[in-house]
Amino acid sequence: MRHWDALGLEDFLAAHPRIRISEINDERLVLAGEYHLRAQLAGSQLVDRTYRLKLMCPRDYPSKAAYGY
Repeated sequence: MRHWDALGLEDFLAAHPRIRISEINDERLVLAGEYHLRAQLAGSQLVDRTYRLKLMCPRDYPSKAAYGY
């Protein structure tokens, strides 16, 4: 767990309360939940959507990319 804490996991989870740890071990971290996006670029329409996510972060993250499924 210390490895993942060093990457700011606690801060990420605090900022995104609808996302939870679904699996954690020395090899990977899996996060799952809902991510609410509310954004608008100047001159474009507002995007206001909620996405269901499941992200797997390998131990080598961020050297190796996380991926969703």
